[in-house]
Amino acid sequence: MFVNLIAATLCITYDAALVSPYSTVITLAATSTLTATSNTSLEITIAITNLYRTQLSLSFGLNSSFPPPLGNPQPTILSNSSSTQYVYLTRWAGRVAVKPNLSPYSSKIEGSFTSPPDVDISYVDSYSVPITCSS
Repeated sequence: MFVNLIAATLCITYDAALVSPYSTVITLAATSTLTATSNTSLEITIAITNLYRTQLSLSFGLNSSFPPPLGNPQPTILSNSSSTQYVYLTRWAGRVAVKPNLSPYSSKIEGSFTSPPDVDISYVDSYSVPITCSS
C-alpha cells in the first residue's frame, strides 16, 4: 500500500528564492507493509534528484541510537541529472548532507521518522546547494 504524506510530513524550504531549475530536488513517500507476523512496518522513502548541473556528494548522519537507512549507505557521489533513493524505517532520525565535491559546506536534508514523520531542509550549519522539497 502506498500512502501520500502531504498531510503528515513537514517538508519545508527556508528560502523561497531557492526554487530554481538547478535545485537538488527531494521527494518523500511513505509505505506501509505487512510482515508474515501481521505486524505493520512503516517505511519512508527519500528520493534525491540532482539538477544542480554538477555532481554532488551525499553523506549520512544518524541521531544517537537510531537505525540507519536500509542497506546502511555510505558516502557517495550523485552525478548530474541522476537520482537515488533511501528507505528509512520507523524510529529513524538523522540527516543527509548534500554538497558539491570537495566543498567543506553542506546543505542538509534532516528528518525523524518517530511520531509523526518530519522532514525539512536545513541551511543552519552552512549552505552549499539549493534544495526543494515535495511530497
